Amino acid sequence: MALTRESLLVFFERELGLSTNDIEDASLLFSEGVIDSLGVLDLVTFIATAAGIDVQPSEITLDNFDSVGRILAFAARKAS
Repeated sequence: MALTRESLLVFFERELGLSTNDIEDASLLFSEGVIDSLGVLDLVTFIATAAGIDVQPSEITLDNFDSVGRILAFAARKAS
């Protein structure tokens, strides 16, 4: 499986029970309370598996995980 915008949105819907109708690439997921701290572990596990990367605890920051765009950019940097 590859990490894509679409796979993230499906994960948000199926695993976190979120409505993704209003989630855009720049929507702030944690800062605006869309995803809570309990969802972060599931999200990080999904991203690591889907992108085939290792995510270090120090990398779990708002700069890397607060939006779909930031998540995809982070995964692309880690994969290269």
